[in-house]
Amino acid sequence: MGYIENNLRNGEKVVLEAKISLWAMLPSLVVMIIWVVIGILVKVKLADWLGVTNAEALGSYTTYFMLFCFVVGIVPFILKLIDLFLTKLVITNRRIMGRTGILSKSTLDIAIDKVDTVAAAGSFFGRIFHYEYISVQSVGGTSSSTRSNRSKKGRYAVSNANEFRNCANDAIEKHAEEARKAQAAEIAAAMGRK
Repeated sequence: MGYIENNLRNGEKVVLEAKISLWAMLPSLVVMIIWVVIGILVKVKLADWLGVTNAEALGSYTTYFMLFCFVVGIVPFILKLIDLFLTKLVITNRRIMGRTGILSKSTLDIAIDKVDTVAAAGSFFGRIFHYEYISVQSVGGTSSSTRSNRSKKGRYAVSNANEFRNCANDAIEKHAEEARKAQAAEIAAAMGRK
């Protein structure tokens, strides 16, 4: 069982789960490819560029630089990919819940009646590949969201962002209506006793 299933309360059910977009990895993939190509080019062409006739003299240094480029390019990409696969964001009938992270875990747990705003914003790549960043704002004015994309702190890259936002707004309205009905019933009961 995952984080969401383990933290559901009695009578609470998942209404909608956000679809975390893999396309949000594209900028990281591009950066990784650039680092790997730089490493390979330096390994293969550095002797020619420097005009060195004995390429063996540069051999170990270029190998170390190539390995450095591979590590700098691949390790952040893999960490971000793992982080993306561990990210969960759901709307239940009582709250919005989320979790992300590997070593530093971030969680989100806001009661529906405390949610002020669920916003969706599209980036350049997001508009091309049909995903938007979702952020959740609590009533107190502080951002209570976590991060799935380290460069986009406080936001989730979601492919069903409009559906998620609409479902959250519906849940907020439904909760407010139920609260008004309960309050009206309490007032009617109090007036009936007098």
